[in-house]
Amino acid sequence: MRRGITYVVPAVAVAALALVVPHLTGCSRGDADTAGPRAAPSESAGGVPDAAAPSASNGGAPAAPVRDLPRPRKIMPPGDHPPVGAVLYAASDGPHIVVALSPKTDLAPGGKWQGGFMFSDVPSWEARLGEDGSASGADTGPPAKTGRGWNGRGWCIAQKGDERVSFIVEWPASAFGTCHLTHERGGQIVFSKNLGIAGYNTWVPVDGPRYPQDLSVYDIADPSVALVGERLWFVSRDMFANPSVSHTRWGEFKYTDWAPCRRLGKGYFPSIAGSEDKGVFVSYVKLATKDLIDGDVRGTIAVRHSTDGEEWKELPPATDEKAAHMQALALDSEHGLCVVYAAKREGGWPLMAARSADFGQTWGEPVMLTEPTIYASQPQVVAYGGRFYVSYREMTGVRNSRKEGGPFEGDPVGIYTLVLGPEQLPA
Repeated sequence: MRRGITYVVPAVAVAALALVVPHLTGCSRGDADTAGPRAAPSESAGGVPDAAAPSASNGGAPAAPVRDLPRPRKIMPPGDHPPVGAVLYAASDGPHIVVALSPKTDLAPGGKWQGGFMFSDVPSWEARLGEDGSASGADTGPPAKTGRGWNGRGWCIAQKGDERVSFIVEWPASAFGTCHLTHERGGQIVFSKNLGIAGYNTWVPVDGPRYPQDLSVYDIADPSVALVGERLWFVSRDMFANPSVSHTRWGEFKYTDWAPCRRLGKGYFPSIAGSEDKGVFVSYVKLATKDLIDGDVRGTIAVRHSTDGEEWKELPPATDEKAAHMQALALDSEHGLCVVYAAKREGGWPLMAARSADFGQTWGEPVMLTEPTIYASQPQVVAYGGRFYVSYREMTGVRNSRKEGGPFEGDPVGIYTLVLGPEQLPA
């Protein structure tokens, strides 16, 4: 097994910087899932409000939080490269988390993090998640080619057997963002190139003759993938704020292999999930408020369902409140749909979750998973073994403005995970 941190060169060639990584140990709130002998940094208030708990150092067991919800665990990769983003995906041996790390080590809060994203060689680190959210079995992360700049978002992964595909939004020399696709088999790269899907760009006719070469998708954001049977489903947001869906057979990832994309109304932060018996579901933030000064996008969470990728039925929204910011969707064939999202609240952007036991026909009351004063970002959720595995990135409360030319969020201060049983979410 390859272990350590990989610095990925933006081409087929990949250079590895190996670090010896021992297995991770679990922790209670106030500690961090970490590797190596260093002390864990102090956590910000990223958990659920709870009763006073005996100290772990004196042998006491931590008290249960309100609603019997799990406490978020801070994920700390080895070394001194700060984590700036994360992605979850389900493999045959369980859910995995891949943490993107800043190539810089001397970053500090207060806007200096922006420089940490302006690299095309992004190191990454990967581990499996246990049923309590702890990380173990550290290994080398997948390739991450990001062009000239990246903001820690826009990354998704799907795996089937010993094959894996990774999609990541990159910013090349032009002003248009593209999506880079890397296909691996047995840990080796099969190919690595820009993603092309017929009909993604509205100025390209899909009923005309095939282009002689791949045409990359342009101005893409927030990709999400789901493996359903032998087909890989892909959704993202195009430049006109349309959630756009396509699909292809697993292993067939060339331009001519993808079905022409379908657009699903207007929305942001789309996510896709599905199963062979339940069909395919897409959720996204249906715009209610957009502040052009700081980039806030808020609205309800729309849900659509399809069995063939052609017809998409609109289902009741996952939440009626118009405060959802970023969101992600997961499906368990027995326990239904689960959506996690950051919601605008007075003093923060806490992480919320809602479940539908009847697969989108009705939704239970949302549950707050974190303290109301944190700033949650980049929520991720996958279903595995009857549980919902969640990760999110916590940010500082200071948000950069559009005039500063940086991301519309504050500085990243930590990656957290937690695991939910279906009984912990009303349906």
